[in-house]
Amino acid sequence: MFRAFVPGLKTTTLQYLAQIHFETPIDILDLFGPINVSSSSRAQAFLWLCFHYLDPSSPNPFADEFAQRNPGKLPLLKVITQDEMDAENVDTENEKQLVDRMIAQRLDFQERKNRGRSIVDLGGGKGRGKRAFKDAGTRLILPLMKDRDTRQRPLILRF
Repeated sequence: MFRAFVPGLKTTTLQYLAQIHFETPIDILDLFGPINVSSSSRAQAFLWLCFHYLDPSSPNPFADEFAQRNPGKLPLLKVITQDEMDAENVDTENEKQLVDRMIAQRLDFQERKNRGRSIVDLGGGKGRGKRAFKDAGTRLILPLMKDRDTRQRPLILRF
């Protein structure tokens, strides 16, 4: 998420930045999740933020007409329908095959690396225990998630 790009930023800081720059009721972290805003406008908003803080003395090339008229505000985010959300960023068959090959390669690597290690139950409740490998020392090596579909429930903005 955004914290991976900007280490040390706290959630309260992100909320404050959202209050300053956003016209819509979303958080900066929402730009990276499944929300009903077009991918291109989320990317433009993120790039606007980066440029705004890295080079504030220059005109922001990622500003749209709204952002140019309202200094300090992000470009307007384009709200899209559920059908448009479903049509965005659809993996091609070649991309799906590549993902399957890469997952198989990673699982094979982990299997070879984890030979001789014992499996430790990390709990998880409700019969959904998580497992990890434990080597002779005290380190835990967490296995790769096998589930490729990690989409969360989309956030729908209400205006």
